[in-house]
Amino acid sequence: MRFDNRVAIITGAGGGIGKGYVKRLASEGCKVVIAEIDEKKGTETQEEFRALGYEVTFIKTNVADEENVKSTVEKTIELYGKIDILINNAQATDVRRNNIVHKIETDYVRLCWETGFLATYFFEKYTLPYMVEQNYGRIVNTASATGVNSQLNFSAYGSQKEAI
Repeated sequence: MRFDNRVAIITGAGGGIGKGYVKRLASEGCKVVIAEIDEKKGTETQEEFRALGYEVTFIKTNVADEENVKSTVEKTIELYGKIDILINNAQATDVRRNNIVHKIETDYVRLCWETGFLATYFFEKYTLPYMVEQNYGRIVNTASATGVNSQLNFSAYGSQKEAI
């Protein structure tokens, strides 16, 4: 299979696009770490794909917490001995909040940047040394058209996606 003997960490992998990444890579033979903050979603995703015979492991991960990210990377190395693929997919956003620049709450802007841009940086910081050492690695950073094309109520989300 295309990804036999490969190991991937996918952030925000308990649902949506992240779960789709898990399905695709695992179905091609990849061992996948489901790095997800929501314990219920992470556990359900792990159970769903293990029932199909895929090698997946849920690790509860707060991508906005640098030490937690470092721990997730270290646990992945302990489990599988390497990291070949990193998919930075996680991102907190809430379009129901008033997200127009002059009315947005600063805590929400922080949340978007910490779970988007900073999370991407943290994971790259801790996975790259392993990839460099093994002379192999692939990183996919999920961006968004919202980063370059403004969209009503997406100012905090869009600004950090542009940074990625």
